[in-house]
Amino acid sequence: MIGVAGMVPASRLIGPLDRSLLPGPWSLTIFAQKRHHEGMLRLNWPVWSVDLLRLLTSFVLAFPIGWDREREDRSAGVRTFPLVSMGSCGLILMASRLIGNSGDIESRVLQGLITGIGFIGGGAILKQEKIIHGTATAASVWNMAVIGAATGFGYYDIAVILALINLLTLRLLGPLKKQIDQR
Repeated sequence: MIGVAGMVPASRLIGPLDRSLLPGPWSLTIFAQKRHHEGMLRLNWPVWSVDLLRLLTSFVLAFPIGWDREREDRSAGVRTFPLVSMGSCGLILMASRLIGNSGDIESRVLQGLITGIGFIGGGAILKQEKIIHGTATAASVWNMAVIGAATGFGYYDIAVILALINLLTLRLLGPLKKQIDQR
């Protein structure tokens, strides 16, 4: 269904962390029609701007790590990393709207997210004879989901720290890994 019958309070749409961002009832009402039913879709611009900021932040934090993996010719890179991060962020944003601030349900959403991303990361790991490749890429894909979830919840500090540590680990410890592999 495109629209919803009736108006939903803005506080229910964005959860407890962002209520302070709503100075007033700013919204745009769009009338939509589907299956001969006329409903209203209410777009709250302060909410939209917060969501857009979170999604773009997850993209910006994931892109340099994806770029690094792409330069190293890894199986996941500049497209996969931002998409995983933004998808995770989007899932958290959507779940927060649907369930509100229920810690138990939010933890189950995170568990499902991290488990699902584990399968994607598992696809990046390749075994050739006695050598295993792709574990750092797989761990980075998993970390992208955590970065996306952190931005979805509005924990930008955690997201930035995770992104920096991920990038520094790949860049600074990469030469050390190559030296160890040569032995």
